[in-house]
Amino acid sequence: MSPEQAEDVVRLVIRKNIGDEVAALPLTSELLCDLGFDELDFVETVMGVERELARPDGHGGCGVLVAIPDEDMHTWETLQDVVNTVVKVTHSP
Repeated sequence: MSPEQAEDVVRLVIRKNIGDEVAALPLTSELLCDLGFDELDFVETVMGVERELARPDGHGGCGVLVAIPDEDMHTWETLQDVVNTVVKVTHSP
C-alpha cells in the first residue's frame, strides 16, 4: 500500500472516532496533544485500520488480514507514525 493510500485509511478511521477535524490536520499532528487521543482511541484506531484493510472494497483496503503489533501502536506520536505503520504492515510478507 502506498503512503497516500495508507494516509486515506488512517484519516478515515480516525475521523470515524474523533470527528472531521482530522481531515485538515498535517501528518505532524500529535495524537495526544493535537487530537486528544486516550488509550481507547489508540485501540480503536488499530481495530479500525485492521478492519478497513481487510475489506476488499474498503478505502484502499487490500482484502488481506493484517495485524498491527501492540509494540508499534505504543510508539505512535503523530499521524505520520500511524501511516508509517500501515505501510509497513501492508508490505510485510
